[in-house]
Amino acid sequence: MIPAPVLAQVWRGGPAPNLSRALKGCVIVDFSSHDCKPVGELCTATSTSDVVDAHVAHVSRDGTGVIFSSDAAEIRALVEAWGYPAEIIAV
Repeated sequence: MIPAPVLAQVWRGGPAPNLSRALKGCVIVDFSSHDCKPVGELCTATSTSDVVDAHVAHVSRDGTGVIFSSDAAEIRALVEAWGYPAEIIAV
């Protein structure tokens, strides 16, 4: 599962064959109007402003996935604010 805003952040420039291959079989999760309030509240609760990271934490709230992040500390704070376990791998 990949949140759509994350895909937008990593998709830069021209052709991305490696990224395209990695996406095969992945589910892209939209950022919908239903996500706005909980994502904003999560930013407020953690004093962060990155709505993309907050959306990652929000869509991962079932605790069954692995989150890969270049900002593992912020993701960890966001996930902990929701009060659920998640495996976070720094990249």
